[in-house]
Amino acid sequence: TTTFSETMNKDSAQNAFSVSPSVSGSFSWNNNQMIFTPNSNLNDRTTYTVTISAEAEDLAGNNLQSPYTWQFTTAEPDTTAPVISNVQASPAGSSATITWTTDEISTSQIEYGTTAAYGSSTTLDTNLTTTHSQTITGLDPSTTYHYRVKSKDASNNLAVSADHTFTTIEQPANLV
Repeated sequence: TTTFSETMNKDSAQNAFSVSPSVSGSFSWNNNQMIFTPNSNLNDRTTYTVTISAEAEDLAGNNLQSPYTWQFTTAEPDTTAPVISNVQASPAGSSATITWTTDEISTSQIEYGTTAAYGSSTTLDTNLTTTHSQTITGLDPSTTYHYRVKSKDASNNLAVSADHTFTTIEQPANLV
């Protein structure tokens, strides 16, 4: 995003814009802000130089006093999965709420079943968060269940917890 001190001739400003190494993309404007959005992800660990040449004009046809140039370097790729902690279960008669935390924003899902082979899973919650909570429903009362939680960060690094267990609560008998 480039912010100009006055309203610019959009075509002129866009034509004066360049990135090295070359990056294709599109422009949008928000008042005096010219926003460049690349068509694809930038390369990791790469220094880019952005220049707006002096040919950029304001609406009166005045050119920039001099070219404006800046650089930035893209980061290393994220290859580290989230760290899962504080996994807890709050069982009820036919349900259990599982909560956990992660050290970075990530998705939420639980695999569960009556054995460590699991066999069932909750719907993947794609909302990225560090505090996770999902409720498993349709469980049998007085039954031990195995479960593990899964969280995937924005870079698709998956973390899976160790196996945990909980036992649902016995339902009170129906009184007639």
